[in-house]
Amino acid sequence: MPIPKAATSNHILFKSVSWVCLFCYIFGLIFQGSTHIHNTNVLFVDYNRVQSFS
Repeated sequence: MPIPKAATSNHILFKSVSWVCLFCYIFGLIFQGSTHIHNTNVLFVDYNRVQSFS
């Protein structure tokens, strides 16, 4: 049973709008919360670096 084109396009549109709204919210929090962020530590892990322990 094929999926109707309208359902597919609505799903893609919904996902796109949800993604934009989510990132607008996140970036808005970061922009407005710059005075509340302090003593923040960031851990960076590089999984692409190959290291041998021999």
